Amino acid sequence: MPVIPVETSGDIRRGASRAVVYVRAAVVDEWTAVPELLCDEVVTAAAPDMSTAKFSYRAGVGFVIGGSAYTAHLPLQLDQFQVRVDVYDWENVFQFSWFGIIVNDVRDRYGAEFVPGENETDPDNRVENSWQTLAAYGMEYLFAITKVIVSRIVAPDGVGNEVVGRGLVFNGGRSNARSNPYDAVGNKSAGVSGPNFSAVFDRNIVDTTQQWTTNDIGVYLMANFTPDLGGEEISVRFDTGSAVLDWDEPVIKQDGRYLREIMNELWNIQRYTSYVVGWDDDLHEIVVRVFTFTDVAFDLGGGNTIPANE
Repeated sequence: MPVIPVETSGDIRRGASRAVVYVRAAVVDEWTAVPELLCDEVVTAAAPDMSTAKFSYRAGVGFVIGGSAYTAHLPLQLDQFQVRVDVYDWENVFQFSWFGIIVNDVRDRYGAEFVPGENETDPDNRVENSWQTLAAYGMEYLFAITKVIVSRIVAPDGVGNEVVGRGLVFNGGRSNARSNPYDAVGNKSAGVSGPNFSAVFDRNIVDTTQQWTTNDIGVYLMANFTPDLGGEEISVRFDTGSAVLDWDEPVIKQDGRYLREIMNELWNIQRYTSYVVGWDDDLHEIVVRVFTFTDVAFDLGGGNTIPANE
């Protein structure tokens, strides 16, 4: 197979004038600034890596920003909160916002301190003294915890669609296709669609049954498996841009697998593709953008092309 050179950038933003951290328990809530929660690191990444961020907080008795007296600061309870980091450059000009989910809480405890002015013989008037370290993943974390255990297929009347309690194999229309990836048999309906005009699985293999392409599968997954955040279902906007693979016929198993695992099989460096996950804070939706690793269209023959990264 021909070698396609991949050009990368060595530019790294190694510092920032300041980073302001906001949190909220649910997407319907307003963002709340937490000035004392320090952002130590923000890393943006494309699949298969995940974007990450690290934060630190000093719990115990001390001053708050703008305060004039010692006060008690309990450790923060922010597990599964959505977090936003606004990053500014050295001239205090806004650069970008990073969004993610807080998933880990580690505390280096140094005992407890009495709250000033309270009864110091009462154990309830003590507060934990510790450095609290919080870790967050980017919004792609929601795909990593969303498991596929159902499929949407053509209804018995042949007009509508329904959900069945297992994840069917894309292009696994014949039993031996499950074990032989080179013997794909299409099982995509040609005439029935599901949510957001996505294709659905055909109930039976007939003359009009079609093959699933990578693009078909991506549209289907993003339309049918909406992640949950704080009890709210989050819609997904699927943006392939010019990186549309609409000619291949992959055999992809999905039952019992996490959504991110399936996505990483669809778009990976072996296929000169990847994806990034972002967040539209105005529309409250996740944005999945697929891209390729080539700056020119790459002809595979037979009319099959890996598009240029535009």
